Amino acid sequence: MLLIENTAIRLLIGAAGAIGLIAFLLPVIISGIINLGNGSGAIVSLAVFLFACFNPQISSLLSQLCSHKAGKGLFTVAAALLVLCTVCCLVISGFMLHKIYHRPEQEPQAMIVLGCKVYGDRPSRMLRHRLEAAYAYLTEHPDTVAVVSGGQGADEEISEALCMYRYLTDKGISADRILMEDQSTSTEENFAFSLALLNDSGLDPTRLAVATDGYHQLRASMLAGELGIETTAVPAKTELWLLPTYWVREWFGVIYTIIK
Repeated sequence: MLLIENTAIRLLIGAAGAIGLIAFLLPVIISGIINLGNGSGAIVSLAVFLFACFNPQISSLLSQLCSHKAGKGLFTVAAALLVLCTVCCLVISGFMLHKIYHRPEQEPQAMIVLGCKVYGDRPSRMLRHRLEAAYAYLTEHPDTVAVVSGGQGADEEISEALCMYRYLTDKGISADRILMEDQSTSTEENFAFSLALLNDSGLDPTRLAVATDGYHQLRASMLAGELGIETTAVPAKTELWLLPTYWVREWFGVIYTIIK
């Protein structure tokens, strides 16, 4: 059962597992990043690699297992769950890609820049990419107002909002085009607190451009939608070596947002 007799196919499967394992372990090795994304990705990649390396032995064990009624039932359930998880991940990925490239016809009056880690008083790599995307959008849309949204963590010298404000004004964006929301601690609060700020400023809060990582755009739009906000994606780039980790982690985030 599941015996792969073609050596070339086994080598391809093994190589895919090895490449996946390297891709998910790189963030751990380079930056010490450990989360659900690279944890689960590394486990699956290792399983694929071992399956290819020890395919005859694994196939023999499965055949013995399925020779019993209970074992066959267990294998069927496991296979069905595997197929269901694969389809679910593919569907979520499709929606994630769609949200990155979808552009509503009506341009929003305001953009929200979602906060991310600040090191001391400087933006982290991911926050800097969000700010670069925000700056490009604000330059192309001179009438758009930006809300920089993010509170101050225990290990941060300043709030994420102030860090973003300084970055954008240093790049030449007029201070009167930037509103600071510096109390939020989550994406849900980013939108809720920014909504109140925009209402107080007389701006339309029901349509917002959202500057955040591309992989995060779908979940951000889902959370915004709960408040009646339609979003336009302003996707920030994510380095290739980080993308598998955060893309897979986002699957869990989307599922949690759906079921919570």
